[in-house]
Amino acid sequence: MGISAGKFGWCMVCRNKADLYCKDTKHPVCSYECKKKHVALVEQIEGVSIFGASHNSPAATLAT
Repeated sequence: MGISAGKFGWCMVCRNKADLYCKDTKHPVCSYECKKKHVALVEQIEGVSIFGASHNSPAATLAT
């Protein structure tokens, strides 16, 4: 596509050059907006909140 790579490659969300990375997932991102989208997608796929307790873990089920 002719887009030069950023310091950390290309953004995991929009594929623009990524000069930043998400310190929670260690994946390259281009902006805070893309970081929020990326974290939400990872949490949805894994069923685990990166910033808190697991949504689907046995401990979360027992606590309710």
